[in-house]
Amino acid sequence: MGNFSIVLPISIPGIITGATITFSLGFGDFIAATLVGGAEGVMIAGVVINLMGVSFDWPLGAAIGVVVVGMALALMSVLNHLEHKATVRL
Repeated sequence: MGNFSIVLPISIPGIITGATITFSLGFGDFIAATLVGGAEGVMIAGVVINLMGVSFDWPLGAAIGVVVVGMALALMSVLNHLEHKATVRL
């Protein structure tokens, strides 16, 4: 337990940074989501692609896209805040 009280506070900025980078890279990866989800799985990227390209329902596709980008920005802001809060001052 003693090591966690030393190592964990020092590691938190790195953990948050790693989560931020992983989320940022995974956010734009539409092909992998389709391959992992399969044909029967419903992924948000597939819904937007179908609305924009197949159904030609541009307003709904754009609205869903804006909501997804807003959620991504909110999550990135929270992670950024946590990273700055957890920064160890030497």
